[in-house]
Amino acid sequence: MTIPTLVRLTLVELWRQKTPWGFLAVALLMLIPAILPTGAVQLNGEAQLGAALRGGLVQFAQFVSLFLAAALTSSLLPAELERGTILLLVTKPVSRYQIILGKGLAAALWMLGAWALWGVIAALSISTRFGTAEFGPTLAAFLASSLASWLVVAFCLFASCLVPASTALVATVLAWILSTAARQLVPVAEQMGSEVYARALEGLSWLLPVGWVTEQAGHLAAGEASGQSLALALGLMALWVVAAAVLFSRRDLSGGG
Repeated sequence: MTIPTLVRLTLVELWRQKTPWGFLAVALLMLIPAILPTGAVQLNGEAQLGAALRGGLVQFAQFVSLFLAAALTSSLLPAELERGTILLLVTKPVSRYQIILGKGLAAALWMLGAWALWGVIAALSISTRFGTAEFGPTLAAFLASSLASWLVVAFCLFASCLVPASTALVATVLAWILSTAARQLVPVAEQMGSEVYARALEGLSWLLPVGWVTEQAGHLAAGEASGQSLALALGLMALWVVAAAVLFSRRDLSGGG
């Protein structure tokens, strides 16, 4: 069994779940610009309102997508463990590292597909009302925003190697909150003169830096992202996937979930 086969099987599994409905609900909201009253467009100006709507839709989709990414990833491994199907899977000519990589890639591809769908609908919706010049920037903004979802997928995959699905989901959300709060408190600690506290907070902020990766996604969409920043974002994702693979390779599967 190869990694592409694992990816395909995982995508089929995700499709059979209720997961698609949440993504389709978000897609419907991307139609909002197309149904705006004409008066609102004339009052606010096409260029300003088009850019504002693009930013608002991306921010909304970004917030919802992080929960959706955590929800779909948290159950990938625990579900296999609970059903006992993981024992059958490891008897195939596939390593545990490949299992982790296959499931992680499938979740990442699912999120990329979701962002592409949202982006196309939002781009068509906005460009219909505000001109075709809005199509490219809107689609680019949505595609770049999948980076933060990938980071959540990687971290949640790691967490699911340690704890059950529901706990992995909660742990991912808490890590996101802690990391965001820590990043905001670093300047406060520096102003207070507590260098040790500031560095500790800075380290904690890299636990799951969704906000920072989101910023890099915005720069990427605008063509302003540095190669170093993108490499660091991808490196963080790879770090959590490798950590998940190491944990999973040492886990006793006979005990189930």
